Amino acid sequence: MKTLTARSSAAPALLRRMLAHSLLAAALSLGALAAFSPAHAQTPAMMVPMTPKDVLNLDATVQTQVTPDLAVVMLAAERSGADTAGPSAEVTRAITEALKEARTVAGIQASTGGFTTFQRFDNKGQRTGWTVRAEVILKSKDFTALGKLAGKLTQAGPNALQITNNSFEVSTELRNAEEAKLMERAIAEFRRKAQVATSAFGYRKFSIQQVNVGTTSGIVPPQPRPMLRMAAMAAAPEADMPIQAGSTELSLTVSGSVQMEN
Repeated sequence: MKTLTARSSAAPALLRRMLAHSLLAAALSLGALAAFSPAHAQTPAMMVPMTPKDVLNLDATVQTQVTPDLAVVMLAAERSGADTAGPSAEVTRAITEALKEARTVAGIQASTGGFTTFQRFDNKGQRTGWTVRAEVILKSKDFTALGKLAGKLTQAGPNALQITNNSFEVSTELRNAEEAKLMERAIAEFRRKAQVATSAFGYRKFSIQQVNVGTTSGIVPPQPRPMLRMAAMAAAPEADMPIQAGSTELSLTVSGSVQMEN
């Protein structure tokens, strides 16, 4: 009985020693974490990028008036019949002859356009036949030669075409030349605006941080269909089609940001 009592009294002492060791280990762990946390907490803050200060965003746009140097004339052959065989053959022959004639004129670009076949109906909704239509597109910088050819093709007898539309384009060569001039002007205007704004904000100078140079933009206004001209040419064999281009506006924008400095 005495032996059992001695063992029982030793158990609480052992538990107390184990609890003391556990508390000491926990305290050491907390101390190590506290010593590590400040340095660890500073790392994310050091990685955050600084917001730029005294940066000015601006853009400059310049324009110029340009006369398009490429004329475009669209002509069409349209034939109708009870079926599609006859009209298709006639349209194909008219377009083929027009392309052959165009190749004999220097400086003329000729290509085929759309080719469509559709049914015709009377006012009662009954089908009365078929219509076949094909287009040829002529382009040239020589307006006189193009007008003469277009007039001739409308008077080609059974292979005659109808002028359906005319328009103008700015050629790649002219656009590139105008773009180079616009770019110089736009960059100079960008720098001028940056200097004015820098001074207005109370700074002495600026340095360019980032810049974007755009490309020329501008649309040539569509030209009215020359129906009256076509009627006049019908009364005068091989009358030249008068072609006169108007002007269009091209623009270019330079945008970016500058750092204002004292």
